[in-house]
Order: sequence, then C-alpha cells, then structure tokens
Amino acid sequence: MVYGFLRAIGRVIANPIVLVLPWLAACGGLSRLSALVSSPQASSLAIASPQPLQPTLPAPTAPALAHNLAQHIRTHCWITYTPTAFDPRPRPMVWPSRASVEADLAALRRIGVEGLVTYRSFFYEAAGDSDREILPLVDLAAAAGFEAMVVGVWDPGSEAELAAAEAVGGEPLVWGYSVGNEGLGKRYDRAVLTAAIDRLRQATGKPIATTEETPDYFQDPALYSTGDWIFANVHPYFAGIRDPDRAAAWTDRMYGLFHHLPNLEPAQRPIVFKEVGLPTAGAENVSEMQQAAYYQALRQTEVTYVNFAAFDLPWKQDTGQGDFPSVEDPEPYWGVLRADRSPKPAARHLCDRP
Repeated sequence: MVYGFLRAIGRVIANPIVLVLPWLAACGGLSRLSALVSSPQASSLAIASPQPLQPTLPAPTAPALAHNLAQHIRTHCWITYTPTAFDPRPRPMVWPSRASVEADLAALRRIGVEGLVTYRSFFYEAAGDSDREILPLVDLAAAAGFEAMVVGVWDPGSEAELAAAEAVGGEPLVWGYSVGNEGLGKRYDRAVLTAAIDRLRQATGKPIATTEETPDYFQDPALYSTGDWIFANVHPYFAGIRDPDRAAAWTDRMYGLFHHLPNLEPAQRPIVFKEVGLPTAGAENVSEMQQAAYYQALRQTEVTYVNFAAFDLPWKQDTGQGDFPSVEDPEPYWGVLRADRSPKPAARHLCDRP
C-alpha cells in the first residue's frame, strides 16, 4: 500500500503532467534513439556431414520470461493475496490454517481468479504444537486450479524469506518474484534489495521485480532499472480521486506516463501495475458500487494490472492511511471480497474481459 508521503503530494499527482514533465525535461525529454542493428550477410557453408543440423535453443532468459508473465497478467485475472486468517500484529504472529487458506483460494477461484501475487514468501501453518511447518501455499494454489503465481518477499534481508522463496523456484506455478514492497530507504536499503534480487535470479532463473510507490519511479532513475519488469503500486485514491470514471482515466494516464520514463525501453522491461483499486469503506465518498464501477471502467483501458486486493483485512485497522488519518481509515477495506469471503459487487465481473 501507498504510505504517508504520497498523501501529501497526492493531489499533485492527480495532474501527473505537473509532477513529471519538468523532471523529464531535466533528464533529456521523452525522446529515445533506436538502436541501430546491422544484419550480417548470409554465407554458404560446406557441410561435411549429411546429417541435418540440430540447433539447441537457449533457455528463455529472465527478461523474456518477464514478458511472458506480463502478457499472462494482461490476458488473465490476477489479484494480490494475503490469507484472511493471517495477522502480523501480535507477537507471535497469528498464522492461517490450511483449511482457512483452502477456503480463501476456493473463494477466489469461484470468481474466476487465475493468478496470485503474494507479499510474503511463506506462512507458517497454524497448529496446536510448537513445531511449526511452512504452509505449502504453492501446492495448495496448484490444487485449487490457479495457473500462475508471483511470490512476494516482504523483507529482502530475511534469510528465512529468501530460503523459502528459493525452495519454490522450481515449481511450474511460480512465474516470478516480487522482492520488497514500498520499503526502499525505510525497511531496507538498495544494497540489501539488489543482493536479494541477484540471489533469487541466480538460484531460480525466474524474472524478478520490486515494488515502490508512483512518484518514486519518476524521482529515482535507478529504480526502474532494478529487476526485470516494472511492478509499481498506483492508487488514484491517494491522488485524491474517488470518482470511478476519473480514477480509471487517471490510472490509464499514469500507465502512459510510465511508458515514457527516460531511458526506459518497455520492450526490455514490461510495465505492470501491481496494486490498483479503490477502497469500499473507511473514508468519505467511497463505496462498494464505486469500486465495482472503477474496475469496470479500468477493464476498458490498455492498463496491465493486478487487482488489489483479494480480501478485506480487519487487522489493518488504525494504520492511518486515509487522506485525513484522524477521521479516515480505508486500509482494511480494499478487498473485492469481504473478510468473511462473501463477494462485493466488484467481484461479480472482476474477471470479465472486454
């Protein structure tokens, strides 16, 4: 989710040209030169053996796999997922049971979701003894019929998270990793993030991205060259926009601006918005019907995005993420399903395609 400072500049971002164009001009504008590629002349070869050549095709590289992933997200229904029974606030944390996660996944499959993005690489399985076991989330998702996952790593400096991420790297359901979420310069530094990305890429060969907030990509050129695709969180709510049609138009406009980041070639790094949505409660001028209308309008655009989020999460209460934290608290209410897994209006057509 988008945190404190974005609220302060949200209304500036509502007119993103004001925010971005001066910075782009200082960096050399929007134009890019195309690389010149020369094709060597074909030459005839004398083949000593009558056997036909058997060329070995190289394995797809992480950037190529990132494009495959982006195309799947574009053409299928994806959502960010945190188990309904998970609560990170207590110490020790409250972990979900296998049955609870299976019920979550079944609810998401019923509305047509095909791909999942998580924020952590593992969850312990709630049990009555002290010997905790890691919940086999990837296996459970495969059994439920999901087609693909992007496994998250909340803390790039955590050996436990990195080891768990590596452990599922060979699973066909795991198409990539999202390392870090809105924590650069706050919960971890660039060296830790880069080391985690390099480690997972070397260990798994899967494409990897990181996630930060909208303005960060325009202020930090190194950020959008970190990883194999852009995976930004982009929220019209925090830009002060709550009308569904205006919010969808703003999201679409931001998607266009991301494609004109200086020195970014979308052919090399595809652009996917990891979090887009509207809350349904906890603030003025938001509702379940407005959330549904936003997603309906967004489906008519060219934006490639992951729906945010699967379920309402009551433990996010009092996080102070509204425009006016003393009176607004929308954080628990971004789900397209309620905390009891009942569908909101948005869920009924969330996975429809134009």
